[in-house]
Amino acid sequence: MATSEFDHYAAPMGAHRLLGQTPQGFLDGMSDHRWARRVEKVEVIAAAPSRGIIADGAVTPGL
Repeated sequence: MATSEFDHYAAPMGAHRLLGQTPQGFLDGMSDHRWARRVEKVEVIAAAPSRGIIADGAVTPGL
């Protein structure tokens, strides 16, 4: 197999820092500033009025 220029930028198979981590392990590794940004985004989304589509395809506000 020929190597390409991309090989210099890609981590070798099995060497990525997230490989084998549990979801909790990933969250535990997040820095505080990333958590703060995530909380801000969630608060904006949660403040928006919700909409839902029911089985017949009608959009129902507040669902």
